[in-house]
Amino acid sequence: MRNEKSFWLSVIIPCYNEGSTIEDVIEAVKKQPFFKQIIVVDDGSSDATPNILKNIKGDEKNEILILRHKKNLGKLVAIKTGLKHVKGKC
Repeated sequence: MRNEKSFWLSVIIPCYNEGSTIEDVIEAVKKQPFFKQIIVVDDGSSDATPNILKNIKGDEKNEILILRHKKNLGKLVAIKTGLKHVKGKC
């Protein structure tokens, strides 16, 4: 049987102008029954997304990393940015 803390799930959430939904998405991921590293990559949002992300906090089962691009570079670049910080192993 695996030790709970030996299994980490890394989740990359690229976002762009998702101020109305980003909190719900992150909360849904946080509720999953694993130790998680949640990497949110704000890809140059011009709405309320950056301010909302400033208030997102992790907890004992959820490590949260917020990254931001100054301008929109596209989803693929946002995912590549997130991949540079992944702790989970395949």
